[in-house]
Amino acid sequence: MGTWTLNEVALFYGIVNIYFACADALGKGFDSFTTIIKSGDFDRLLLRPRTTALQLLGKEFTLKRIGRFSQGIVVLGWSLSSLHIPLTFKFPLPPAPCGINDKSLTGHDIKL
Repeated sequence: MGTWTLNEVALFYGIVNIYFACADALGKGFDSFTTIIKSGDFDRLLLRPRTTALQLLGKEFTLKRIGRFSQGIVVLGWSLSSLHIPLTFKFPLPPAPCGINDKSLTGHDIKL
């Protein structure tokens, strides 16, 4: 690992774990697409009044996958706090009325 510290590895691990948990939770229906077609369940999906892709995304969405996601959140939070990296979200505000053009009114920072 060379010059990487435990906190830096934990930051990388947390980010990767969160993304893999999201991909696993949302894409599992596409992994079992061939078995859905072979068993004849795809015909039922086509008859429902929702898009087929949306139904496949939620086909095997289970609560046990939340564990991997929450583990990634915890490790990411710990590593961000130990590395002293501020987590800031920028939310844009709607345009100011009456043509007021002040750079301080263009957004609102939320620091966690």
